[in-house]
Amino acid sequence: MLGIDQASLGGTGLELTLQAIGALARQVSLLAISAVAYAWLLQTWRRSGAWLALLLATVLMSVLVTLTLLNPVQLATVGQLDVRDVIVSFATLDLPLLPSLVVTAVAMAVRGGFGDAAAGAGVANIALTFLLARALRYAIDRGKLTRGPRIYLFIAVTQWPVFVVPSVLMIPGRTLSQMLGDGSLLVMAVLGVVTIAFGWVSDFIARQADKDLTIEENAISLRHILDGSTQGVLIHDGLKPIFANETFARIYGYASAEAVIQAGTIAPLVVTQSGRPPSDEMLWLQTDPRGVPTFMGDRRARRVDGSTIWIDAEIRLTMWRGSRAIQTTVVDVTDAHRAADLLQQRREMLAKHQDALLELLRLRFDGSQSFAAITEAALPLLHAGMGGSRTSISLSDHAAGLYECLGYYEPGAGMSPGDLVLRWSDLIGIEGEMQAASTILIPDVDLSHVEPSLANLLHNADARSGLIVRVPIDARYACLILFYDAQPRSWSLEEQIFARATGNIVGMAMLSHLRQRNFESLDAVLDAILIFDADGLVTYANRAAYDQIGLSPGDLFDEHAMQLLPEMPAPSAGETAHTVPWTRLDGSTTEVRVLHRRLADGGSVATWRDISVELESEKEKETLRMQLTQAAKMEAIGRLAGGMAHDFNNLLGAIMGFAGFLVDDLDEGSEQHGYAMRVLSVSERARQLVMQILAFSRAEGAARMPVGLTEWAREGRDMLQGLLPASTQLIVHPSSRELHVYGNATQLQQVLVNLCVNANDSLPENGGTIEIELAEITPVGSSPLAVSETDGSFHTARLESGQLTIGQRYARLRVRDRGCGIRQDVLDQIFEPFFTTKDRTRGTGLGLAVVHGLLLAHDGAYAVRSTPGDGTVFDVYLPAVDAPAAVATLGTRVAGTPGPAIAALLLDDEEDLLDAMRIGLKRLGFAVAATNSPGQALAWLREKPGAFQVLITDQVMPGMRGTALIPLAKAADPAVRVILTTGYSDGATERIAREAGADAFVLKPVPPETMARTARSLFAA
Repeated sequence: MLGIDQASLGGTGLELTLQAIGALARQVSLLAISAVAYAWLLQTWRRSGAWLALLLATVLMSVLVTLTLLNPVQLATVGQLDVRDVIVSFATLDLPLLPSLVVTAVAMAVRGGFGDAAAGAGVANIALTFLLARALRYAIDRGKLTRGPRIYLFIAVTQWPVFVVPSVLMIPGRTLSQMLGDGSLLVMAVLGVVTIAFGWVSDFIARQADKDLTIEENAISLRHILDGSTQGVLIHDGLKPIFANETFARIYGYASAEAVIQAGTIAPLVVTQSGRPPSDEMLWLQTDPRGVPTFMGDRRARRVDGSTIWIDAEIRLTMWRGSRAIQTTVVDVTDAHRAADLLQQRREMLAKHQDALLELLRLRFDGSQSFAAITEAALPLLHAGMGGSRTSISLSDHAAGLYECLGYYEPGAGMSPGDLVLRWSDLIGIEGEMQAASTILIPDVDLSHVEPSLANLLHNADARSGLIVRVPIDARYACLILFYDAQPRSWSLEEQIFARATGNIVGMAMLSHLRQRNFESLDAVLDAILIFDADGLVTYANRAAYDQIGLSPGDLFDEHAMQLLPEMPAPSAGETAHTVPWTRLDGSTTEVRVLHRRLADGGSVATWRDISVELESEKEKETLRMQLTQAAKMEAIGRLAGGMAHDFNNLLGAIMGFAGFLVDDLDEGSEQHGYAMRVLSVSERARQLVMQILAFSRAEGAARMPVGLTEWAREGRDMLQGLLPASTQLIVHPSSRELHVYGNATQLQQVLVNLCVNANDSLPENGGTIEIELAEITPVGSSPLAVSETDGSFHTARLESGQLTIGQRYARLRVRDRGCGIRQDVLDQIFEPFFTTKDRTRGTGLGLAVVHGLLLAHDGAYAVRSTPGDGTVFDVYLPAVDAPAAVATLGTRVAGTPGPAIAALLLDDEEDLLDAMRIGLKRLGFAVAATNSPGQALAWLREKPGAFQVLITDQVMPGMRGTALIPLAKAADPAVRVILTTGYSDGATERIAREAGADAFVLKPVPPETMARTARSLFAA
């Protein structure tokens, strides 16, 4: 606006006005230069909402107002002249509040920075201009006013009071008459014209931008309308394309409408009737000069890829951007032409299908035609209906996983038998579909990764496409009909229906043949089979049914024959069989298992089997199963007992060793000596119990040799007389000839003792008789233990174990008593460990369990017969052997040989037992070194070869077995003798110990005296 300096006023009013107008013209020029840029930025922001355009408009107006204020034109009388009010007004009208405040603040800051007398009036002038423009902006936004020339005129008029009021109030000496006289108000009128001009320029640019936008939007809308049209539209100048919509591009195979224009010519798309290349003149001649459309009708055209299509075209003259052009409108009618051709082809195809189906129905469905005959009759008809390069029929065997080609038909070659059998695993990728799917389409198969066998099956003669129809025949077989073509081919729905129909007909013929074959195979079944209809009449019977009933295959199943059948349960859908008695036509009776199942057609099928032999076999199996269960139970308990015996032996060895030292060291007859003797006595009883446990567990450590039973029985009788009470009479019946068995005399003596002690417990308190009888027996007959009944007696309870070989000699030991006898339920358990009917003070329940284990180890058998109240008979059978040159008996002993001191190395993992043996051997004159480590023992033998004469080692030790230690000890000191001891034969018997290199084998518990005798016996020679 104007800043007036009163001191500089001078000159005439006209001169001042002219000077002000000249200064104003220079600032208006600056304003005009920026108006276009400001209007463009403003329109850009309004159209796109780009914040950068708004920012640049704000900066432009801020810079413009600053330049106006910083470079005013100074007039002598008017003072400082600028156009800031125009800039602030339009910035406030056009820009949002914040950018308009920025421009206003910049103007106020720059004007106030001058510090002259008119600075305050200038700042107030800017503030009033902003408020007035803001009020107009508010009214425009609320729809109260409309932006245009009237608004700009209002701003121009109000600039006078906005200028006059601050100047009069804030500049000293400034008056309205003075302003009229110096031309300031005339300059204000010119500023109003500038304001109206700035608004007009801004609006003109906005209107032009809106027109351009409207034209662009209309063009885009027109393109969208044309692109959405189902008709292709092309504007062209002869052969040169000018415009094309997307539909035209899609019809002719272009990627986009722009690609049509970029091609530059449409000559490759035009197909002329004469076959000559098209020309511009030819296309112009086809148009009507009046602009009337020319309908070209259906005609061929060519796509950009060279393929032919059918189009319905219309051509006419049009105007395009002021020039004449040709408008061609096309519709793709290729599908309609294809549909007409396809309709004619399908009519012809359906006629062929009908003829083929009628001929196929002439196949026989009585089962008389074989698979090969059905294939030979059907293949030519199938090929006539479908065509192609090959047609084949195959059989799929689901149970065997096989695929067999029965035959194929080829044009020119005719019928050929099948020669290919494949497994499903050969059919890579489609084996699942060929087993399950009803129809498989193979439109185009790549042969590069297919096995040769499958390629030969599916694509012989360069077959490229196929149709496979699978028709289930029964639960096992399926019929596969395969149609092939040498060219890629799409199989129509009608062809697939024809293939399914023919497949069903061929499948029914094959099913009838398969049923006939199945009926014939049922004659080979041993079970009787009858098939009933819904009325209960027999429609089929296999040969086994006729034979079991007693009829001939030609006999009818009339009412009389139905009465000969076994009792039939009601038919059901389940698999429940019923066992019923049956009297045959010849009067014989048996038991049969009958299964009667309901069929889907309302009939039923019945089968039965003679199970009399099966029932007898089941009884024998149950007997054997019980014996096996008993044997397994005894063996399991035996293993447990054997493991416990090993630990007991170690403990007993230590107890008996230290108790023996006390007996030797204490005065005989003293109280302490008596205590020690009682410890030894109890330990001996415990040792006997451990021996029974070891015997029960089938310990095989005891040596075996031929045993003469006559002397053995005499020694046993002498032993028993000391064990049994005086009221019990013991009678021995020796064999008529000397009997020998191969075994351990001590263990066999234990068998005799346990049987007699058990017999004695069954006698009444006043005593009774126990008979011991030896006899030689050779089993005869079918029952292995039938010899047990040869005495003619009868017993109500019976138990047997083991088997006797027919024709082999056995020594039978019989122990008979006349005691209380044993019930059958008790008899079944007497050989189980720890089972007893006695109170705790009279038995442990191990006696008969030991007998069972020892007899099992000696390959023996036994039979027990008893009658409650009439006594019990135990028969024990041992294989008899020929008499040897020398016979061992129970009284044979190995005596220790006195000699010089022997250096002994003791090895045992049980510390107490190790100390007891070490002390005992030292007392007997041995030089003893002891250790519980196999590694330490080997180290001593390697460090001092010859220092030890004998190594006494345990078998079961942590880290190393005794049998594994012996070879290492012999390698360290070849001269050392080795005695192997064990409390349980876990991995060690006398034979195994000898094979490992042991010089002697001793069973625990063993006192030091016995060990000393055994060691000295090694050096007795």
